[in-house]
Amino acid sequence: MRGGNIPRALIAGLLAVIAAAAPRPGACDTFVRDDLNLLRADTFSAIQRRNADLIARTGACVDVITSAAAGADPGKFALDTALAFGNHCSLGAAILITHEGETIRFEDASAGISRSAQAITQALGTDMAGGDVNTAVMNAVNTIADGIIAHPKPTPPPIVYASPAPAPGPIDTAFALVAANWETTWGRVAMICVSLLALVLVARLAGFGRAR
Repeated sequence: MRGGNIPRALIAGLLAVIAAAAPRPGACDTFVRDDLNLLRADTFSAIQRRNADLIARTGACVDVITSAAAGADPGKFALDTALAFGNHCSLGAAILITHEGETIRFEDASAGISRSAQAITQALGTDMAGGDVNTAVMNAVNTIADGIIAHPKPTPPPIVYASPAPAPGPIDTAFALVAANWETTWGRVAMICVSLLALVLVARLAGFGRAR
């Protein structure tokens, strides 16, 4: 290598190290997988924006998936595909559209609108029958998002504690004291000595050992 090429090699190596160490922008969560190319760019952007707002408000998101086929269990396919996105949110629902029809898989984050799930699914089917896929999808996404915001996931019922137990009586206290002291060697020795002393005192009080 010629002498003039050494500085260039050093500079190139330095630039490579800086490029490798430079922070990269974080991956942006995506909530759409459009294998059938049914959704317009503005619909894709609208779904992204709606999810960003929904996550900020509730931590939940709504995914949209279009696929040629979903197998024998479309609901499971929708769930597995949505979870594979790896988004940083709690899945509220996954909307799946295939050649065979449409499915909405509702999850825990949408538990507050569980009573409306069937109506939302039927509305999606009706809108899809009208022929405007983009409007149908956005209507479903907005309806689910509005429902989650208005009816957040129910919180667990408060823990009910039992009333305080009554204070132990003298007998319970004595038994507890005996049980606690019996666990140690010195405790057992002390209890045996106290028991023998008590027996001697009782015998003397009963008159045993006195001269006749």
